[in-house]
Amino acid sequence: MEEHLPYEITLMRESYKLALIPKPWAEHNSFIVAFLNSSRNLIEFFKNKPSCDFDPRMFTRSTYQIEKRFLRDTILTEVNNQISHLTSKRTKVLNEKLGEKLWAELNANLESEISRFEKALTDEYKRIWKLPQSFAISTSNVSGQSSSPTSTVTVTTDSRTDCLIAGPTGPSGPQR
Repeated sequence: MEEHLPYEITLMRESYKLALIPKPWAEHNSFIVAFLNSSRNLIEFFKNKPSCDFDPRMFTRSTYQIEKRFLRDTILTEVNNQISHLTSKRTKVLNEKLGEKLWAELNANLESEISRFEKALTDEYKRIWKLPQSFAISTSNVSGQSSSPTSTVTVTTDSRTDCLIAGPTGPSGPQR
């Protein structure tokens, strides 16, 4: 609640904005995948899917109910077929791929569900709920020298290889 959920929400918001800006292919696709993966994680959380270890009702007043239909049923399947799983259902047809119209629908539905969740938080969780508008990222190398004096999230890299060793959430990245 204090780290991973705010991280996913912030990643969804920031990567959505960045996915709408034209960039070189790999960079653009990275933002699209980040947006869709974090969106998928949030869908699984808000729908209380078995793949998510947390039930949103753990953090809310008893009046909060899971709304499994806060977005159309096919969206999660579309996301999984297109970006999260290698499957024969993944399309090669450009106008059948997940595009800006679906991103906007997904973003709007998730923002509405996030708002509903925030309004239902218990007093205890309202006190600890911290959702930054953006993460300010500072990097430091293994020797601990920070490249920025102000940070809310620290990303640690190996100064010899520039590989990520520790990030804002989850396991460390691959090392060479």
